[in-house]
Amino acid sequence: MRNPRLATLFHRLAVCSLLFATSVSPAVAAERFTVSHARQTGDQPASLRVYLDALGEGETPLTGLAATDLSATIGENRGRVDRLEPFEGSGEGVAYIFLVDISKSLTPRQFDGIREALSSWVGDLEPKDWGAVIAFGSESRVVVDFTQDKNQLQEGLASLGPTDNRTLLHRALFDALELSQRRDEGIPGRRVLAVLTDGLDEGSGLALEDVVEKLREDPVPIHAIGYSRLRPDDRRQTFLAVLKRLATVSGGSFFEAQRTEFAESYGAIRQAIRRVWVADVVCPSCRSDGRVYRLQLNLSTGQQVLSRGTDVRLLPLPTLATPGASADSDGDGSSGSGSSGGGSGGSASNGSGVGEEGSGSRQSGSDTAASGAGEPVGRWQSIPWWLYALAAVLFVLLAWLVTRPAKPGEEEDSLLEGSSAGVPSSDEKGPKFTPSVPAQTNKDFPEVAATSGSVLKLRSLRLIVVRGSRKGKEYKVSFRERAVVGARSTCDCVLGDEPGIAPEQFEITQENGQFYVKNLAPGSPTRMGGHTLNEPRRLKSNDLIGTSETILRIVLET
Repeated sequence: MRNPRLATLFHRLAVCSLLFATSVSPAVAAERFTVSHARQTGDQPASLRVYLDALGEGETPLTGLAATDLSATIGENRGRVDRLEPFEGSGEGVAYIFLVDISKSLTPRQFDGIREALSSWVGDLEPKDWGAVIAFGSESRVVVDFTQDKNQLQEGLASLGPTDNRTLLHRALFDALELSQRRDEGIPGRRVLAVLTDGLDEGSGLALEDVVEKLREDPVPIHAIGYSRLRPDDRRQTFLAVLKRLATVSGGSFFEAQRTEFAESYGAIRQAIRRVWVADVVCPSCRSDGRVYRLQLNLSTGQQVLSRGTDVRLLPLPTLATPGASADSDGDGSSGSGSSGGGSGGSASNGSGVGEEGSGSRQSGSDTAASGAGEPVGRWQSIPWWLYALAAVLFVLLAWLVTRPAKPGEEEDSLLEGSSAGVPSSDEKGPKFTPSVPAQTNKDFPEVAATSGSVLKLRSLRLIVVRGSRKGKEYKVSFRERAVVGARSTCDCVLGDEPGIAPEQFEITQENGQFYVKNLAPGSPTRMGGHTLNEPRRLKSNDLIGTSETILRIVLET
């Protein structure tokens, strides 16, 4: 080109066109970046396995990502991304928990379509995959526990049908999250929940906030299919929005199915579960101290940098009391990489919980103390002798106060106090009530020693409406010998405006410093923690009690 100015202009236009084409190229630009969930794989150094989803234009999965495209911070510390690869190439399996709605909200024909789709899913499980089945209707029950046996899973699905009149959705999700925490040897560390329902919970005794709080403690992605025949349409959309919220909060996915799209919806969930990327993040400067830290990930694709985060709790994971254990954990993070490299086996050892390994570490005694460079022993030796003597005197004084004999008249006073607190005496009519519920730890009201001659006295209680016509309303009741809750005007707590409440729904009594709740309405069962009250049960502050339509949070005040 003979004109130099024209040649320069042409060159600049070519460069700009190339840069523009690169910046908008659908092959590298990410349209959506989400973090499914993260699980801890090591503590020395702190190591995480993160599952993330990256989609390009048209919801197409991104390809060709490398570890250098991802950066991470955990709290104020910078993490190191050691690996980023597609899940399909990681060698990991998945532990699926299938939640099956067996309420009559689905017709037999529709249920057959769901069962057929799930059966096809089970038939296509990979060799390293495991599965479990939970059915929920009027109750929530584990039909098939975690297994690799496809025939057992198929038989469990074949045994189900739309038979129940209610849907205890929240109870089923709570049970599934509990099941997901199992750390049996061989079960893959990656856990996912798959559920098809309309989002309506009918009398679980658990509110949506309880499920969300459980998800914060034990994060597991929920992949949900929303199908509903509820009317009117705004009510239908309200409960489907609840289901979508659970899926979003948990890092899962949500699909709204139509009448003939069950198989397609399950197929989309399967694709969403297996298309993710797996990243191993190591943080040498992080402390595994049991606290919650913010994991922030930045994905660079082309000219874009997308950022997503999630909360993680870094725990001091137990190690086996063997000569090689400390060497493995003090090296280059082999305890974290070893647990993740094996997929299922590593997860079982690292997530087993401190309690299972605690006894082993205590049995090692002085050997364990010696392996800590002498720091614990030196700390105890630095305490002055007179502190030991003072502690011994205080211990003897406390023991004398607890075991001393009662003064004259003191025993009678305590018996009167117990009687006024609702403890049955031998002169009362009818058999003495003896709860059959085993004793539980009550953080709000500690156990009272039998030798103290006194019982804890309940002064009042508060009932807060969690679900009902007056959500958030608080009722306060002065407690004497017992408190009856119901719709009748003579009850201690009158809930006449709340739906589904019987004239006398339940009562709260006290026995030897402990509190119990008893159902008084056989035709309108009282539920507590998702279970029907067939007999008196131990009551703790903040327990949820109610019916299929009304749920109350009980706060005890002493």
